[in-house]
Amino acid sequence: AEANRPVTWRTPHGWPVMQAYFKRKKTCVHTCFGDMSLYVERPDSPVSVRKQMQGAAPNFIHGVDAAVIMRTAARCRNKGLAFLGVHDCFWGHAAAAEQVAKIARQAFVDTHRQDLALDLWQQWTALHPDLSIPLPPAPGTLDVGLSLTATYSMC
Repeated sequence: AEANRPVTWRTPHGWPVMQAYFKRKKTCVHTCFGDMSLYVERPDSPVSVRKQMQGAAPNFIHGVDAAVIMRTAARCRNKGLAFLGVHDCFWGHAAAAEQVAKIARQAFVDTHRQDLALDLWQQWTALHPDLSIPLPPAPGTLDVGLSLTATYSMC
């Protein structure tokens, strides 16, 4: 963002993301009813460094959540199960609740077994070889696979 480039990445599902946060330009419009100020974000404007920085972490996590939902939806469809997902909420028919829960947990594990922080770092260093981006911390010792057999789990 400080190099005046929008923050971009690909989600674990492969979708491209670009944070379209640009500085807004004020335009004054004079009408017969009075003056109005319009604030317009334009892609040819400089990026909003503050918005880019504040949005990166939550938007990245939303992309990870979306990958889990898409994996769950595709697997449910392949098994003929009704499934609906919005943002971070999962729904299925009550008769298939256990199956959907199992599929969702597996999708969660499959997504989070990857080193997502390292993958993001690799994407950013490939996109911006002129910038010095520090390595992310090493993964901890949590075995995400334990969520497959846990009494309670949140995907």
